Amino acid sequence: MADNLTIKDSGGNVKTIRTTEDGVTNVHTGHQNIDTIPATAAEAAALPAVFVVVAGDDGTGSPTTPLQVDGSGYLKAILQANSGVDVGDVDVTSSALPTGASTSTLQGTANGHLATVAGDTTSLDGKVTECNTGAVVLATGTADIGTVSVDAPASVYHGQTDVTTAGTEVTLASSQAISSGVSIKAKSANTGLIYVGANPVTSSTGFELNAKESVFLEVANLTTVFIDAAVNGEGVTYIAT
Repeated sequence: MADNLTIKDSGGNVKTIRTTEDGVTNVHTGHQNIDTIPATAAEAAALPAVFVVVAGDDGTGSPTTPLQVDGSGYLKAILQANSGVDVGDVDVTSSALPTGASTSTLQGTANGHLATVAGDTTSLDGKVTECNTGAVVLATGTADIGTVSVDAPASVYHGQTDVTTAGTEVTLASSQAISSGVSIKAKSANTGLIYVGANPVTSSTGFELNAKESVFLEVANLTTVFIDAAVNGEGVTYIAT
């Protein structure tokens, strides 16, 4: 069976292509050169509005597949591995590295820092057996931190303070920084209780001291301690460093 296919070339001339069929599956189609293959996108625009689509058969009996072209109409070609096609030398143009990218200079600097850390921590080898966010565990017998000295206080502060009106607290002393705490003792002549504490201190909240009883407080300043008394005019003595 034979069929005729009518097409127009780029000049608008009508041409007829005749096809013939042999047997059952083999179809032979005549071909017509309707234009030269474009070398540029501009030339591609000159192709006729109607043209024959070229297809290929891979010989496996699969349906014939049209040959692919790119967005500019150029035929796509994919080189398979070991295809034997030598593409020649390929030049790769180098570009500037982004800011912060690793370079041999930066790597050399980093290696230098790591070497310094390794040298500084050599003395810990065999001494620190475990280290995590919770605790550092030292090996037995390796926790010698040497002599630890504590400077002795340079001054001694002492005095006596009375509560003029029972129920009205007063500060132990004017502002004075101390480093080793203060000892507070109720006067021996007191007949009632003394109440010691932070501001405000009262008979229901303060630490009670009978006559001659004392208490030691670790504070940084004498003015943070307050006292009250159950009896007018009674008070305490104190000494601090």
